[in-house]
Amino acid sequence: MKTQEISIGDKYAGVKVFYPLVQELKCAYEILYNKYLLFDSFDSNPSNYTEEELYQLAYLIFFFGINNSNNPLFKELMSDRLFSIYEEVKEMFLLIEETDYEYLSNERRTFWIRFRYRAFIGHSSELSHYVRHLFQIVKFVDDQPTELLSDDEKYNYITNLRAQLTSHEQLFIYYNALSVLGYTWLGKSSSNSVNYLEKYCIVKSLPLPLCDFYKHPLENQVLPEYNSQGKPMFEWIEIKERLSNLN
Repeated sequence: MKTQEISIGDKYAGVKVFYPLVQELKCAYEILYNKYLLFDSFDSNPSNYTEEELYQLAYLIFFFGINNSNNPLFKELMSDRLFSIYEEVKEMFLLIEETDYEYLSNERRTFWIRFRYRAFIGHSSELSHYVRHLFQIVKFVDDQPTELLSDDEKYNYITNLRAQLTSHEQLFIYYNALSVLGYTWLGKSSSNSVNYLEKYCIVKSLPLPLCDFYKHPLENQVLPEYNSQGKPMFEWIEIKERLSNLN
């Protein structure tokens, strides 16, 4: 993967971009969660937005930017319900975009976000090619007839590909797969019914403690502990097995 071509601001480049990118996505989600689910739960007239809707909007804002409503794809992916939220929170995101450092808090959820670049201006130009290229490699290998590549050979080939991805890259791929732009990773699109993340354990080095917003891969049953071939989905499962064998 040509990660050296990806950069945000003048602080991060290459594989170092992925952790701050996920933190920016987390910030977008927390803003929406606080406003429409946490505070709203105490309102006499709650909005009834779901976590799923708020995450999808958070990802679209993160990916396209908060001030990019004229983008045809952004508009096409936005339902009327999501667009109404977008209109309400746009100014709030624009204020955060302009600062290097922001503290977001309320009496129930408090967290620190430090931006060393302009946040929420969009990353589609940097990330579209990266995600598409990685997905197409995996799909190409999976599509090969078994006469050419056996299932074990396919798994081993993609294992070698996965070994080139840092844990933070895998964290980004996981959260991308939860978005409407990345559903194909999980086999949730008309063009693909194969759950590549599960079949090939693509996020095996996923740092599970950093999956601390929206859906946890195991707690929310996004991915099983083992794939259909009985291979451990995450490295920590293998570590647990080795430790249990010591007893």
